[in-house]
Amino acid sequence: MLSYTARIKKALHLRDVQVTQVTLARDISELGLVKEHGAEGEVKYGLYQEPKKTTKEIGTEKMVLQQVTDIKQVEFTLIIHTKLGSTDMVAALLDEKNYPEVAGTLAEKDTLVIIAIDKEAATRLKNHILKELD
Repeated sequence: MLSYTARIKKALHLRDVQVTQVTLARDISELGLVKEHGAEGEVKYGLYQEPKKTTKEIGTEKMVLQQVTDIKQVEFTLIIHTKLGSTDMVAALLDEKNYPEVAGTLAEKDTLVIIAIDKEAATRLKNHILKELD
């Protein structure tokens, strides 16, 4: 039995599209396609979609962000002050979100420093965090 990528390659070949299986696998990955099972149990590719957050997850995020006491922007850097001992939780939450604006983070007991890729990115990130605090 042929693999799914081999079957796609064969279908493309029938349409006079020449592609190696390696290239096809890389293209599928770059497009963000993932294997899914259809209603009949058949394997197919579909676009990856982030799972929706549960009420509990949203509540946990809000609880963590409530530890933030102040945010200051200095050029391309954000300085986030938190309640003592909670910086690691805030840093982990923000790191998990994988913001494209972030070049790096440093965390201490009550201070988190976020280095953005540029000043505009820092402003966007600050506004996004402030919005999540509301």
